[in-house]
Amino acid sequence: MTRLIVWGAAATAAEVAVFAAAVHALLRYAMLERGLPTWHVGDTLRTSPLLWTGAALVAAGLNRALALLALRAGRDAADASGGGVAAAAAMALVGVTIGWFGLRAIGKLY
Repeated sequence: MTRLIVWGAAATAAEVAVFAAAVHALLRYAMLERGLPTWHVGDTLRTSPLLWTGAALVAAGLNRALALLALRAGRDAADASGGGVAAAAAMALVGVTIGWFGLRAIGKLY
């Protein structure tokens, strides 16, 4: 179970990093077109902490739900309760809500 937690955390970090890279590419292009001399990754990360919090919650919630469903289908069915899957889905839904407000903040940059 501990290995599953470590792999889940690593997968969540990788997913958020890929999402941040995609958002950075879009924002960098837009900000350079607006006439700013430079736009760095740090600038992107500071634009909306709500977006990054929401992205992390969505990724973690979905990864947790998938892991619990895999445990339920496998030998470790005792580790995967229906309540755990529902809690992970609720966490992902909260992340979507937080991320929505984060996207609205970034949208005000345009």
